[in-house]
Amino acid sequence: MVDARWRSLDLGTMTAFLEADAPRVTCPVHGVVVTHVPWARHDAGHTRDFDATVAWLATQTSKSAATALMRIAWRTVGSIITRVWAETGERVKNSV
Repeated sequence: MVDARWRSLDLGTMTAFLEADAPRVTCPVHGVVVTHVPWARHDAGHTRDFDATVAWLATQTSKSAATALMRIAWRTVGSIITRVWAETGERVKNSV
């Protein structure tokens, strides 16, 4: 088991992390990775709720406002948008 850690939504002024024992598995596509967990996307260091909030903020505010509110680097905002769109875009494409 591996102690894995994901950034979660802040609790007031406190930065929050979700920690869990997560086994490593061998994936034929990605190699050795932490097993799937329901609260985070593949290869993400953030929870789904955190990603969703950042993605929403990116559509409603500037990237700098999103980085300040979520206390993350601007590159992280870009990575999150890419990850969320990869999943959401597929659902949109398949529903049309």
